[in-house]
Amino acid sequence: MSFLPPLLLAQIRTCAKQLPYPVLEAVIDLLTNSPAKYCNFELKASILKQLPNANFRRLVGELLETWCREAVYLDSTAIAAALSTASYCEVAARDELSVELVWTGPATEGMPLRRTEQVLLQMIREAKQEFILISFAVYKIPEITKALVAAI
Repeated sequence: MSFLPPLLLAQIRTCAKQLPYPVLEAVIDLLTNSPAKYCNFELKASILKQLPNANFRRLVGELLETWCREAVYLDSTAIAAALSTASYCEVAARDELSVELVWTGPATEGMPLRRTEQVLLQMIREAKQEFILISFAVYKIPEITKALVAAI
């Protein structure tokens, strides 16, 4: 069982994913510093009028409506804390799932790409506990072999 209703959690997550960080921070600040601590028309209106774009107002408006409908017992600082936590988790998840392009083809001019060998060497050197390598003919590259032996 969750402390927050599932619909409210979904709206909080949507805002954390779709709102630019400065806008989300502004909403969190408005919720935290609001004299009206519980959901009401004045609080919603004061927050929405400060948002610079219609899509942001729609997202935050849906969040505030869901709060008023599903969790009126929560104060604005609880919603602000939930938004802040969701935002942190979104940023951390994006940072953990970064992707880098690795080029296995012939040399190219004008496009700075990392070669597969460079990436494999970096990954082998940075591995802490385990490294699984599945590759065709990597044993023919002496630097890779040396790095694997050193890692072991």
